[in-house]
Amino acid sequence: MPSELGRLHYDLAGHTTRPALDALLAITSIDHLHYGSDYCFTPEPVAAAAAAALDDQLVVQLRTNTEQLFASRF
Repeated sequence: MPSELGRLHYDLAGHTTRPALDALLAITSIDHLHYGSDYCFTPEPVAAAAAAALDDQLVVQLRTNTEQLFASRF
């Protein structure tokens, strides 16, 4: 079962902490991670603060992952 978990895609919605990110990277690769703010269920200032807390390079990687995921489905 652990090998199947590595094939799934994960959404880092909300406040992504380093321990949570490290735990996900222990079971999958970075190309299976995505960021969703949960906006409109999360208030805009909270979603903006959570996104701002992410490293810029990580944001680019997560955006690229999501674009590639959707491009491969349609």
